[in-house]
Amino acid sequence: MKSVQGVVAMLGYTRVSPRVVTYTVIEIGDQAVPDVAVPKRLIRYLVRATRTQEASVLYLQDNRLIGIRVGDGQTYYYQSNRLLLAIFVLLSVLLIPALGLGVLMLWYGYRYVRYAKAANILADQGATKVN
Repeated sequence: MKSVQGVVAMLGYTRVSPRVVTYTVIEIGDQAVPDVAVPKRLIRYLVRATRTQEASVLYLQDNRLIGIRVGDGQTYYYQSNRLLLAIFVLLSVLLIPALGLGVLMLWYGYRYVRYAKAANILADQGATKVN
């Protein structure tokens, strides 16, 4: 998991999908992070970070925002449902014989397992889960 620290100066254009909003760029401190997928539950904290001049920390896993520490020192993170993730991975394994469709699904499942691991790290550090 990568962390980027600084004042969130700008949010770029957005592309909205059912569960995430993808920003073309997030400018934080002296860095510009391109194509960041932000779960909709974390949007309010990201917007709050843009409205303050205090430093924030973005926690990213593969250009997906996993958590954010805003100026008040509180860290927030989002983690999707673990049961649905387990069902998805099991279904992927079962569909491997069906024209290799399960292999593609397994790749997506692996990505979400990595997101869940990163969220667990933030949870172990005392972050607040956003529902």
